[in-house]
Amino acid sequence: MSDTGRCLHILSRLPEHAGFDQCLYYLEPGDGLLLIEDAVIIATRPDFMNKCLLATDALWCLSPDLAARGLSGYWLPEFSQVDYPEFVALTLEFDKVRTWL
Repeated sequence: MSDTGRCLHILSRLPEHAGFDQCLYYLEPGDGLLLIEDAVIIATRPDFMNKCLLATDALWCLSPDLAARGLSGYWLPEFSQVDYPEFVALTLEFDKVRTWL
C-alpha cells in the first residue's frame, strides 16, 4: 500500500482463498484487520491466527457473523469481537479502508 496513514483491511473470504495471503502481504505497521462473513472462521483457527499476528496485532471479527456460523463460543481471544456500530466506528478510526474480496 502506501505510507500515508493507517488502513483497516476488511477480509470476507475463507482463509484458503487467495485474498487472505494478499491481504496479509499488504498489512503494514499500524494497520488493522477486520474479519467479516466467511472470514470469521480465521478467528477460530490458531494456525491462521498466527499468520495474522505476524502482520498486525490489531485484529477484530464481526460477532454477528460468528453467531450466524455457530462459532460464537469458539473465537480466539486475540481477536476482539465487534458489532455493527463498532464496525462503523472502526472504519472512522482509520485513514483508509480496503476490502478484500
